[in-house]
Amino acid sequence: MKHQKDYYQVLGVSKSASQDEIKKAHRRLARKYHPDKNAGDKQAEAKFKEIQAAYDVLKDPTKRKKYDQFGANWENGGDFFGGGNPNPFGGAGMDMDNLFDMFEGFFGGNRQNPFGQRGYAQRHQMPVKGKDLKGTLKLILPEAYNGATKTLKFNGKTLRIKIKPGVKNGQQLKIKGKGMLGKNGGSPGDLYIEVQVQEHHLFTRRGYDLYSTVHTDIFSGVLGAKIMVNTLSGAVGFAIPKGSSNGRKFRIKGKGMPKYNQPGSFGDLYITLALDTPENLSPEQEEMLRKLQGQY
Repeated sequence: MKHQKDYYQVLGVSKSASQDEIKKAHRRLARKYHPDKNAGDKQAEAKFKEIQAAYDVLKDPTKRKKYDQFGANWENGGDFFGGGNPNPFGGAGMDMDNLFDMFEGFFGGNRQNPFGQRGYAQRHQMPVKGKDLKGTLKLILPEAYNGATKTLKFNGKTLRIKIKPGVKNGQQLKIKGKGMLGKNGGSPGDLYIEVQVQEHHLFTRRGYDLYSTVHTDIFSGVLGAKIMVNTLSGAVGFAIPKGSSNGRKFRIKGKGMPKYNQPGSFGDLYITLALDTPENLSPEQEEMLRKLQGQY
């Protein structure tokens, strides 16, 4: 690659400038156009390369002499990134004092650690978001019905988690920013909690509906009766129609589970009637039943 621009003009010095003047001009311009201070600026990046190419030639008295004589077509080429040179800072004749001065200016480093801690992270590491964490939370059915506030110790932290009414078994709750810490200034990960709702001894849940079996005596089914039925919001009165058979199903509207994120909206409760046969009847009671049996 051949550079057409005048290297002296690139550094802003005259052709009679001393080596010290060239060095100072390079340091000033390199700081101004360095990619670390102009992230994403393609023009600044191109300017920085041009400055380095000019300095690579003019800092070396031998190369400078050839450049003064032949210009852009000097014998060994002057491209900072070209010519197959494995050392982009120059190779033989490299001004190491100037190199360390540059690192100190850019990154706060020193001769033992030229990049410095801050500079190394800025140049070689990007912000990384922390890893997400997963956990489980067990609830009983009444807690899923009413909602609950739980205190968890997780990843060395104590968290208070508010559970909304109607949460389902297996539902995942996302708690933003409570995962692992990020790296290099990255944001923390998130915490995902899987809710496990335990089975209930009275109710079976299907979606937002509840199912239950209600036991009563056979006479209530035959004659009809008013009974109390358990729900998750308390006992309610229910009228069994006369002549109800064993296994008959009924729906009690709005007595199922609350619908998640839908305040005031509920599923239904479905009850199955279980008529229990009386035991240890007296002779008089048995005789009464035989008389009734004879009428059918």
